[in-house]
Amino acid sequence: MTAGDATPTTEAPAGPAGSGHGSAPEPGFKALLRTSSIPARTSEEAEPAAPEPAAPEPVAPEPAAPEPADDSEPAPAAQEGDAESGHDATAGGLGGLLRRVPWWGWVLAALVIAGAVAAVWLTQGGSGPGATPRGVVVTASAPTPSASPVDRGEGSELHQAIPGTVNQDVLTALTPESAWVADRGAIEAYTAVYTGAADPLSASPAVGTYTVVVGQWATAQEAAAAAEGIADESVGAQAVTGEVTVAGATVGKSWISPEASDSAAASGDATAVWTNGTVVISATGPASDLKRFFDGYGL
Repeated sequence: MTAGDATPTTEAPAGPAGSGHGSAPEPGFKALLRTSSIPARTSEEAEPAAPEPAAPEPVAPEPAAPEPADDSEPAPAAQEGDAESGHDATAGGLGGLLRRVPWWGWVLAALVIAGAVAAVWLTQGGSGPGATPRGVVVTASAPTPSASPVDRGEGSELHQAIPGTVNQDVLTALTPESAWVADRGAIEAYTAVYTGAADPLSASPAVGTYTVVVGQWATAQEAAAAAEGIADESVGAQAVTGEVTVAGATVGKSWISPEASDSAAASGDATAVWTNGTVVISATGPASDLKRFFDGYGL
């Protein structure tokens, strides 16, 4: 550095000893300290301010009453709690109920049903669809003739009234009966012969023949008296007697051989005598079918 270039400098006076600072304080610093002071705290500043009360929390509004469900709206889905308690409104309701039935409950139900079926089966008394229930009596259909009656020709009203068929039996002969006219006092009488199966329900029915005598008297009293004598001679004192009815009205009396009273055990021939107003009929033939013949005769 040259002399012309040197710039005069001023040495700063050394600071007070022990200040630790190498330079003097700035002008006016102490005055600032003297005139400036930390403001004193007031009573309000000394105590902390009380916190303002918190605003009350809003009260939740009460839930409104549920409106009645509209039938057109779909039902709400079942909740888990409902399903566990057995109140599932959907398909799980019945399924859940069935799943809760114990195994022994199903066994008991099956036994009850089986017992009911067995009881019905036993009371019906059969083992198949074609079985006949107990207590029901099966009545065979009335047998029908397999031939045509003989041509009797012209005759009186009584002559024409004699039946041509009786059940399975057909009239094969018809002739006047003179003994009843001469000996019994009948106005007119005829002997009719009927031929047919003696037992149509048998696998091999035998051919049976019934001989019938038909006579007419002037009054019902005379006919009844004549029938008493004929029955005594042909049927006997052991005759099974009864009333003859037509359309619910009593028109006469009957006498039937005791061996014909039980057709299942009857054998041989038997005789039945009965009256119908002024007419007397006597029929003799197979005892096994005599009662059927008697019931089916048209006089």
